[in-house]
Amino acid sequence: MYGASRAGGIFWMFGLIFFFAGIFAVLDGVFGGSWRRKHCFYSLTSSRAIIASNYPMLGRRLKSYPITAASVLELQEDGAWSTVNFHEEKRRDSDGGEHKTIVGFQRIRDGRHVFSLMRQIQSEFK
Repeated sequence: MYGASRAGGIFWMFGLIFFFAGIFAVLDGVFGGSWRRKHCFYSLTSSRAIIASNYPMLGRRLKSYPITAASVLELQEDGAWSTVNFHEEKRRDSDGGEHKTIVGFQRIRDGRHVFSLMRQIQSEFK
């Protein structure tokens, strides 16, 4: 049994693609969430929640989500950090299936206060 490493020439280099893809998957699982949060900025207006991001090589993005009476708000607390979820998006998988993605302000210090502000915005619509 011979592997690509014994094939000679530069054929063994094709194995590096899979090696680095595996390394990236591990590092993304460990550090990906904190890296994404480092490049995101959250804002709350009197009627909208705004998420701005500035990822290296992907550029700047700005997404706005209206806060209405129908918005489902959820507060998740984890010690000093909180996550305030306020929107669900349906996204398509590569195989054509759909899944829901929950959108929110992730791991913020004043989550309880932000959650109460969003409840106030909702109460204005009733």
